[in-house]
Amino acid sequence: MVSRLCQTSRNALDSIFISSFIGLIDTAKYNNYFYILTTVSGILSMVGESIVAGVGNSIVTESKEKNRDDMTRLNFIYMCIAGWFAACLLCLYQPFTKLVFGAEMLFSNDIVVMFTLYFYLLKMGDIRYVYSEAAGLWWENRYRAIVEAAANLILNYALGKLFGVRGIIMATMLSMFFCNFLWGSAIIYRHYFTNARAVVFYRQHAVYAAVTLLIAGMTYGCCSLVAQGGILGLSVKAIICAALPNALFLLIYRSTNRFQDAALWIDKRFHLPGFLRQVVMRQFPQ
Repeated sequence: MVSRLCQTSRNALDSIFISSFIGLIDTAKYNNYFYILTTVSGILSMVGESIVAGVGNSIVTESKEKNRDDMTRLNFIYMCIAGWFAACLLCLYQPFTKLVFGAEMLFSNDIVVMFTLYFYLLKMGDIRYVYSEAAGLWWENRYRAIVEAAANLILNYALGKLFGVRGIIMATMLSMFFCNFLWGSAIIYRHYFTNARAVVFYRQHAVYAAVTLLIAGMTYGCCSLVAQGGILGLSVKAIICAALPNALFLLIYRSTNRFQDAALWIDKRFHLPGFLRQVVMRQFPQ
């Protein structure tokens, strides 16, 4: 219950403080951007929700080491997908919002960057959260959820007064990163993955975030060259976002053992077409 209340309070507190400090117009703008973010986030969240039962069964029947390896693999795949979504958000947020809601409802580009970071931070803890729920670590997370909600409340007030909308988004990101991601990950490693260290998990995410930042920046640079506006410009940018980030992820990760392990795992379950298997793998699986 405490965990659910904490999650629900994030946007509710943001909207309350924005309307109090800044006004209803910026609240409407914020809610439009947040609606797009939650829609995209909800698509990815279906992945986590669909594997909870399977993860729960694996926790009962398999060793902790096997489950940790599975979580690492799933987390890598998930963060690649989340990184692609983040690149798409960064490049398509403004043209889509302008087309649907009008130019008067646009925030500045730096707030778009903050919303993209918000989305990525939100996704960083998803797979870990699935394993934490499947392992039944609700009691162990009670103080973390309470502190996150309280920190969000205090930071919203303090940073909202100083920096407006930017401060309120920053407050939510800070509470999510330190309380949800860092503290939540430490809890599952302390109480379930007891033979491993959370710092390894943090390092993996640091690499994923650095790669995503590079790819999102390169994709944004290419999309910024598109001069057309309206539906045509949005369509061209969408095509770039569909192709370029995935090609860059493949180029950067293809030679790594983690990528090859994930590709083999996917191939065993979904039987990739021969040409696609040849593209993503260094060699055909035996």
